[in-house]
Amino acid sequence: MEKTIILGLGNLLYGDEGFGVRLAQHLYAHWDFPPGVSVVDGGTQGQTLLTFVEEADSLLVLDAVDFGLEPGELTLREEVPAYVTAQKVGPHQNSFSEVLGLAALRGTQPRRCALLGVQPAAMTLGAHCSPEVERILPEAVNQALGLLRHWALKPSAARSPAIFRPRCWPNSEPFSRSIRPKASLRLRATRNDALFLRKNTRIHAAANRAAKSPSPAS
Repeated sequence: MEKTIILGLGNLLYGDEGFGVRLAQHLYAHWDFPPGVSVVDGGTQGQTLLTFVEEADSLLVLDAVDFGLEPGELTLREEVPAYVTAQKVGPHQNSFSEVLGLAALRGTQPRRCALLGVQPAAMTLGAHCSPEVERILPEAVNQALGLLRHWALKPSAARSPAIFRPRCWPNSEPFSRSIRPKASLRLRATRNDALFLRKNTRIHAAANRAAKSPSPAS
């Protein structure tokens, strides 16, 4: 059976930089895929993703990429090498470019590769998805589904939305749609994210105050 990997890249803490993961979440939650198709939250893992790249016959990469377009403009390219030469918007893209290069050197690159990217508008710590990128998410879903159908895959709308539980690490298995995390766990994760942001904000503020204060006379 041929394997297709839908790989979402990015960091949700940095606004539009999390576009790829958000799109992967939506596809997983609202669409059913035939056997052999996996949705992967690649995040910013870098070299760890080589396992997924090498096992894929077809690879669809979802990411925010700077192609010098208008903010929120989508790009669909059925040749990922063009992605390698684009202006990178996050450190993870440098490491993922290395993954693609290593797979090519080993002769294990997917038979088909495609990139669905968006031109980001806002990428600061703690930022929400920008209005420009938020507006094009439905069109991004349509383009991703259209490409999969072009690859002779037939996704179908899910009967009920599912919480995003993709493959995230090598040798892990997709979670069942019937599994739901406990509310306390979801709340704890939200609180931990908020504490992380507050802590880093205090650290940056203290550093700025220290930099502005005059140094003591020798």
